[in-house]
Amino acid sequence: MSSFRLQSGLELTEDNPVYILRNKLIAAEKEASTKLTNSARYSFVVMAWNAYASGTYVKRLIFIPGAPQVEIDNLPKRLMKDLL
Repeated sequence: MSSFRLQSGLELTEDNPVYILRNKLIAAEKEASTKLTNSARYSFVVMAWNAYASGTYVKRLIFIPGAPQVEIDNLPKRLMKDLL
């Protein structure tokens, strides 16, 4: 995921997962009502990464508190365990 695109928003379409993630993170910083928990922030980043890495475009990223933790696609379980 290009950190430049995440930071600048340049060349991102509205269905690009990096664009969706960028907007979520910006909104969370601007508005107290949209503050993200660490778990939500982690989930959004992983969902965006998985979509970006697979070339999938999305309309939204949704976090459901209490749902199983989102995992990085194709990452061995033993490595995933070390990340959390």
